[in-house]
Amino acid sequence: MEPDISYNIVAYKNGFSPKCAKIDVNSDLGYVDFTLEAASTFDIKAHVSIPGEDYHQHAILGFRQFAMCKGSTDNEQIEVKSVNIANEEDYGFISLPDLPSGMSYSVVASSYERETPDPIEFDSTTQMPLEITF
Repeated sequence: MEPDISYNIVAYKNGFSPKCAKIDVNSDLGYVDFTLEAASTFDIKAHVSIPGEDYHQHAILGFRQFAMCKGSTDNEQIEVKSVNIANEEDYGFISLPDLPSGMSYSVVASSYERETPDPIEFDSTTQMPLEITF
């Protein structure tokens, strides 16, 4: 018996609400409609701090939310935006436009050989900038 393996396929674009589908690899994939709908949006600002960083150090920020994906019976956590910030680009403050309003998000951060900070929960009413410190 083959194990049940599934993936969440996500489609997103600035200024639109994301769509997702849970796809079981043992089933006939068929057709999935990822027609995106325009959404009211807000901008997020974050300050990333990596003490003692060197030239090659970078941070990856993943912006996630829970959504009901087609083919799923429960809300699934999906990534709707990510950004890679390299040291030579100056960590400091970053600005990301066009996250759909009216939804809750979490931002997860990682960096090479650094302890991953706890996810930060936020929405369009959260005080900005988000402080992300490694």
